[in-house]
Amino acid sequence: MRDADDREITLDEVQAPYSIDMHCHIMPGVDDGSKGRDMSIGMMHVAYDSGIRAMICTPHNKVYLHCASMEGITRRVQWLNETAQAEGLDMTFYPGNELMFDSTLPDRIADGKVRSLADSRYVLVEFMPETPYEEIVGDLRAVQYEGVDVVLAHCERYQCLVTGKMSRTEDLLRYGILLQVNASDVEKKMFRPDTRYVNELLKEQYVSFVSTDCHRVEGERAPHMAEAKKYLERKYDPDYVDRITRRNALHLIRDEEIRL
Repeated sequence: MRDADDREITLDEVQAPYSIDMHCHIMPGVDDGSKGRDMSIGMMHVAYDSGIRAMICTPHNKVYLHCASMEGITRRVQWLNETAQAEGLDMTFYPGNELMFDSTLPDRIADGKVRSLADSRYVLVEFMPETPYEEIVGDLRAVQYEGVDVVLAHCERYQCLVTGKMSRTEDLLRYGILLQVNASDVEKKMFRPDTRYVNELLKEQYVSFVSTDCHRVEGERAPHMAEAKKYLERKYDPDYVDRITRRNALHLIRDEEIRL
């Protein structure tokens, strides 16, 4: 893969302690994320100050909504890269989508009508929080049959996983599904079963990506990574933390295999 200056990316170009955010809604005016260019610029600065040096833009793609076109995503990513350079921020942005599953998604993937993550073999798929476990498994397998690798977006949102036995999550891993969790759900909070679930996953090293899923400049939905990373480094193996906040995402950008 190549960056905005057409230079080949190496694993050393985004070095620890910096991070890569592979799930964000910083693209202006396309979904429920950034409302416009000024907000996107503000989000860039927050992300940069939080140690993020590359972001894969993942605007929502839902068949029942008007969504950014393939070409529209390309144009906006170009604007983000040009604007970051103008703002003096050493950051690189890549195209993608967050794909809400529906029965047409496998065909739309096969027909090249949606964006993969950084034009790689990987796609980011989400479901409604109340989706039954059997549907999630079957639908993700249907996506895999199209020859792509699947990342399950914010797996801590699905009640069937959070309240079910860990064997359900382990079955997803056996099928080769990669798990992404949101940085805002990493630190344990009182009476929050989702954060307890996330920390159980982290303890077993089942998570492949920690990302911001940012939608705003401020608050819990801002592109904050630094605090979550500090918490992770206190609790878990530093090499694993580097993998899930940086190295796995860089392998994804380079369209390389990511091992569980």
